[in-house]
Amino acid sequence: MPWVIARPEFGRAIVAYGLAMGALVIQQVTALARRPGPLRGRSPSAGWILAGVAVAAAGSAVQRSGLSIHPHWFDHNALYHVVQMAAAGLLYRGGLQLEDRG
Repeated sequence: MPWVIARPEFGRAIVAYGLAMGALVIQQVTALARRPGPLRGRSPSAGWILAGVAVAAAGSAVQRSGLSIHPHWFDHNALYHVVQMAAAGLLYRGGLQLEDRG
């Protein structure tokens, strides 16, 4: 996405990031709907991955809001990264449970 590289602003990065996260949500919801057999609708990875996307979206909202715990030592940027670490953990957990359909 050259338009993000040309003008590196947080809003543009979130749009690019949001498109990727949206595609991930669509893929996981589709995986839930298409799972064959007696466990139909119970993709083990989907819940973790969808939770990770939701937490990542919350982190982006924190970043945009300017919410901070301390104005100097723990500003909105630090809080954003802590929330993103939680999101990364959830996404990792979901990734461990991905299944090969091939």
